Amino acid sequence: MAAAAAVGRRSVAATPKRADMSDPQATTWLHVASDIELKATDAPPEIRHVAFVAARLALRKRTTGALSHDHEAAKEIAQALAVEHKGSWHVMVGPAFAAVVTHEVGTKVLFTLGGTGVLVFRHG
Repeated sequence: MAAAAAVGRRSVAATPKRADMSDPQATTWLHVASDIELKATDAPPEIRHVAFVAARLALRKRTTGALSHDHEAAKEIAQALAVEHKGSWHVMVGPAFAAVVTHEVGTKVLFTLGGTGVLVFRHG
């Protein structure tokens, strides 16, 4: 499936479905996703959650200086996804980018976190 993605100054908010607040896992999920703006996805919640948590950790390392470039953050996110969900994961990270990708159905997640765009998808 081919998909187009763009991240930049334009903001088209797509909010994730609200979970049942009585479920402890759901409240953890909402805490993790509180400052994430989901732009586009066809992935199930399990993949989105791994992508969000991995991106938060990698971008925190990026801002503290533990990682010096966005491509290093992308590599960490891809590795985290490969551990949890086997396959060849591709990740783009940056303040602005555009992409047209072919991906497996049910694996694409495009979101922003603190002004940085993140696109993850599995192909191959």
